Amino acid sequence: MKEKVNQLRVLLMRWLPACLSIYILVLILKAVGLYDPLITLLLALKPLLYGLILALSLQPIIMSLNKYFTNRTSVFIVYGGGMIVFLGFLLLLLPVLINELSTISSTLESWLSELSSWLNANQLDFVFNDDFKRSLINNSTDIGMKFVMDGVSGFTIFTLSYMIAFFISIDFDAGVNMVKKYVVDHQRWFNFYKTGSNVVVQYIIGTCIDLLFIFVSVFLILVLFKFPNSLLYAGLLALLNLFPYIGATIGILLIALAGYLHFTQFPILCIAVVWVLQQIEANFIQPLIFHKAMDVHPLYLFLGLLLGEAMLGVIGLILSPILASFMQISVRSYMHAASHQNVGGWEDIFW
Repeated sequence: MKEKVNQLRVLLMRWLPACLSIYILVLILKAVGLYDPLITLLLALKPLLYGLILALSLQPIIMSLNKYFTNRTSVFIVYGGGMIVFLGFLLLLLPVLINELSTISSTLESWLSELSSWLNANQLDFVFNDDFKRSLINNSTDIGMKFVMDGVSGFTIFTLSYMIAFFISIDFDAGVNMVKKYVVDHQRWFNFYKTGSNVVVQYIIGTCIDLLFIFVSVFLILVLFKFPNSLLYAGLLALLNLFPYIGATIGILLIALAGYLHFTQFPILCIAVVWVLQQIEANFIQPLIFHKAMDVHPLYLFLGLLLGEAMLGVIGLILSPILASFMQISVRSYMHAASHQNVGGWEDIFW
């Protein structure tokens, strides 16, 4: 514990002057009127920055594949595979999601009609008058349009970033040689990146296995109980499981809500079996896969949500758990590289 506190103190002493300098620079730029133009320029360069981050994040997987293939082939496998998975996800789940939203919308419309009739029968129609209905429709439309626009904007930025990351990965060795040439203390930074790379590879492989277990198990359970749109809800539950603390709870509540909407009798046994599966996954499967649970700190989750939404909108919110995990891995890898000469792994930074 004392060693961790000392590492944190060294980290703060090293980065605090830089953070204060940046803050002072921002104040000066605002005073001379250059802050807004620079922010506009930086916003235009967002895809380049995100592409660089994405390339660095995917490079550990490419380096692992380089043992069996050439670098160019490994790059095509990783980026092509990622694109196939993403497009497959859209083609499989998007039509089902649209159909499910249409069903929920029809059910809610029926509920609102019943509520309106009940209010009229009890002479409480002033609560649900025409102005309230109009306001509800307008607000819902505005929220829906903002959600769609944010999604389109985030998808566009993500696509550009993905293409930029692809070209960076193709010529990654040139960037490494440039760092060796111009960065004096490059070995420490290489140790930091290699440590982070080792952990990222283990994290990605473990996460994929964990999500696959949840997806297949929940899908089979929902099919067994003849739950409608089993594929959609199994996928949503698997994705929500990326959010520690609240993801599993939100997932089971979504399935419970869907069960209430689709079944005349609430499927309590189905919900109970899915809940038991979640407990088995959290307490036995995940520690078995990772050897030790990573336990993402709530601070990183909060920062991941803020940065994800700011960078990619709705898509950023979906990816925020992964971003939070990478942030924690980066900080711990840097702390390890700052105090050790060797390249570390999962056990070195999470034990």
